[in-house]
Amino acid sequence: MKRYIIALIVMVIISACRKDEFDVKEGVSLPTVENLKSEAVGTSQVKLSWQIPQQIPSEIERPLKVFLEVNKIIGPTKHISVFSHTIEEEATSFLFDIPTDPGEYHVVVKLNGTTVQKDKNYSQIIFSLGQTIVLKK
Repeated sequence: MKRYIIALIVMVIISACRKDEFDVKEGVSLPTVENLKSEAVGTSQVKLSWQIPQQIPSEIERPLKVFLEVNKIIGPTKHISVFSHTIEEEATSFLFDIPTDPGEYHVVVKLNGTTVQKDKNYSQIIFSLGQTIVLKK
């Protein structure tokens, strides 16, 4: 009986250490926003500003949208989404009201667009990687 338990434990450990290789879908992607900055406006607002890169692939419809998400950090691996908003027409700034609860907040800014060519097997909605600003209150 001990042998079976030991063998089972060894099999679980070996299978847990196995590294799977995943294929990344080939296709179009969006670059991240550039020069993300924050500037205090009064005591309760922050003006976020950024630039949209010039190298937007022609496979993406214009104008792009900008997606903002604000997360309150609860612990090293936990956060709560406090706010999310999509801005139309390739905006390059946003006036944000700082939450009243004290704590650390991460503001993530991403580009958002849709592909020109539609494929029923894949989503047409594309997000860039996010750029983050940390706000502490």
